[in-house]
Amino acid sequence: MPAYKALLSRWPAWLSYAVSYLFIAIVWANHHHLILYARHTTARLMWFNFAHLFSVSLLPLLHRLDGGERIGAQAVSFYAAVFFLVNATLHPSHPGS
Repeated sequence: MPAYKALLSRWPAWLSYAVSYLFIAIVWANHHHLILYARHTTARLMWFNFAHLFSVSLLPLLHRLDGGERIGAQAVSFYAAVFFLVNATLHPSHPGS
């Protein structure tokens, strides 16, 4: 039982991991769905895709920086900023791209 109590006491780390995983799964599903509609690749689309991939890659870094041990205002702000960046780089801003 002490092992379970130790795991339970680390609930912020588990919650942080679960939220990050769920977010990456949603981003992957959206990206996969959108890429089905691409008729051809342009340099602009490739750079947006690189920026999108980079912004998603920041999630493990955030988890490492906050240690997953606390859920404070700073950690939430960093996650929100990365989520915004991920969404901003999802696709080119105007429909004609």
